[in-house]
Amino acid sequence: MSAYTFNKKIAAAVASALLVPLTLPALAQQPADDGFALEEIVVTARKVEENLMTVPMAITAFSSKDIEAAGMKTLNDVMRMTPSFNFVNQFGGSGRNDRSTNSLVFRGLYISGNAGLSAGGLLFIDGAPVIGAQPPSMVDIDRIEVLKGPQSAYFGRSAFAGAINFITRDPSQEFKGRISAEISSWDSHDASLSVEGGLGENASARLTLRSFDRGGQYTNAAFPATDKLGAQSTKSAALTVLWKPTDSLSIKSYINAFKDDDGPPAQLALKSESFTGRVDANGNCVPFSQAPSGTAALGQTANSRASFGYVCGTVPRIGSFQKTLISGDWDTSPAATSAALFNPPNPALGPVPADLAG
Repeated sequence: MSAYTFNKKIAAAVASALLVPLTLPALAQQPADDGFALEEIVVTARKVEENLMTVPMAITAFSSKDIEAAGMKTLNDVMRMTPSFNFVNQFGGSGRNDRSTNSLVFRGLYISGNAGLSAGGLLFIDGAPVIGAQPPSMVDIDRIEVLKGPQSAYFGRSAFAGAINFITRDPSQEFKGRISAEISSWDSHDASLSVEGGLGENASARLTLRSFDRGGQYTNAAFPATDKLGAQSTKSAALTVLWKPTDSLSIKSYINAFKDDDGPPAQLALKSESFTGRVDANGNCVPFSQAPSGTAALGQTANSRASFGYVCGTVPRIGSFQKTLISGDWDTSPAATSAALFNPPNPALGPVPADLAG
């Protein structure tokens, strides 16, 4: 065999190998003898239904099957499966445990505190903005679309960095229900009940109830009998009503009411007896026994609070401390909350609420 013929065959083989990936999608779209076919993913990122493969945008989409298979329950679960998207319950790393200021960060773009209308990224339910980024119950969700990059043309100026759109499922005309329950350690559970059915010839509705509890791992030293540090709880109810007067017109209403009850965070502050020394100008740890009292640490003023000590080297593990130290002795009782906010009275806050007055 000549070198020319051999090279021609190699070139033909390489060309065939390059053509195979190009033709596979087209072939896979056609049902095989066993009924297998690739699933077409439809998104509404540009306010119209489009095939995900033809939309010129960076989109990560999850269908209802994907959501159920991955066990998605919260935005934290969506974050773990979405590149270039980060989510935290408290913007700025404040260390608080409550979910009052959810922060959505797309492609690392952090804008003006990344909270509220100036966040640069927002959460939407069926295209309607949700200030605070509180997601609905996943039982009601048909699809999640994570849109990375500027979305102001479709979702307004508050979606400059990106947006997340939850598309709810249409309630069925057929009467049916669904019950889901999960139990885990630390007295945690996630249970939901959904019932749906027709309300006549052109209308249908679905009612969803959810109870979510994430138990805390540490006892609150201030209230050891009742409070757990890091605990979170959510009780929610959602109603979806669909009305289709004609084949070309449908009106859907979604109402979601929820209550979050989050406990104090599990935090640890090392006391001065845990400090081992000071850091000198060379970045080395100088034990207390080798430096006069009040010697300034690197970058600190002599005799200042910060000059009195650090943990040099490896920080002790949490397991080496008493569990009662992993607390700020948080007192979140109504009486303590009232005293902190209204004693002395604060005119800017108005009168004392009835549930705190006692």
